[in-house]
Amino acid sequence: MPSRTLEDKVEELTKLEAAHGQQLQGLQEALIRAAAERSDAIRSIGELKIAVVRLEHQVGELTQWKAEIGSLADLKTDLTILRRDVDKLEKTKEEWSRRVWALAGPILGAAVGWALGYFSRR
Repeated sequence: MPSRTLEDKVEELTKLEAAHGQQLQGLQEALIRAAAERSDAIRSIGELKIAVVRLEHQVGELTQWKAEIGSLADLKTDLTILRRDVDKLEKTKEEWSRRVWALAGPILGAAVGWALGYFSRR
């Protein structure tokens, strides 16, 4: 194998230096991209923390609403019971009204008959 000359060695070193320069430039660009992605990730984590706090607040509100809705369900049950009681009272009132008129009719008829008889004798 022939011995290499200094020019060959310098040329090889120049090629290596150019390759290393390109690699170094690629690494610098990758480092800049990684730094930008890191800042994006940090910003995204901050936004995520804010979203988590909002969600925790909303879950608290929903839990409170659920408790209120539970009491509303109790009110609905009470309202149903009251409506049933009112219906029973209305039926009882109608029944008493029928009974009163059932008694009032003959009594009124007897009174009219008595009055007619009384005034017809005079």
